[in-house]
Amino acid sequence: MYFTGYHGTSKESADGIIKDGGFLISKGDKQWLGDGVYFYPDFNDAINWKYNVDDSDVEAVLHAIVEVEDDEFLDLDETEGQAIFDAVHDELAESAGVESKGLQENQNVVCKEIWKKTSQLRLMAGSFPTKSRVLPTLTDTRKLRREFCIRDNSCIVYLNKIERSEIS
Repeated sequence: MYFTGYHGTSKESADGIIKDGGFLISKGDKQWLGDGVYFYPDFNDAINWKYNVDDSDVEAVLHAIVEVEDDEFLDLDETEGQAIFDAVHDELAESAGVESKGLQENQNVVCKEIWKKTSQLRLMAGSFPTKSRVLPTLTDTRKLRREFCIRDNSCIVYLNKIERSEIS
């Protein structure tokens, strides 16, 4: 199966990624889907990824086509993906200290564990809020943005740079 994704970055970084033949893996506790390279299926989300506004720091968008087999893909928006996520979440709930962490950090911990447990997994996708929420509310009406994450560059079969100046 093929996925088309867009990755917003600076011109310098885009040139380096193309020259070096791949992305560096983003690591830390602020990624929704664990450590990896992040793409958006929507071009505008790649331009606006930092602040959910037209971000002038994003000077280029890398357009990638990613190829994976069906069993190498986990979609957290689908029933099977949610069941796997829930099982790993329940397994980690006591030991991971979820009470002391925020939603995104907890999501990250669970996804990192899914990556560890699923050796054939090469791409994970899900939809997440575009803005953080500090105060609890009765309902969550935040707009969601779909993202996907890969763990290595070998599944990228096409990569092209689009500079901001080329976007009308």
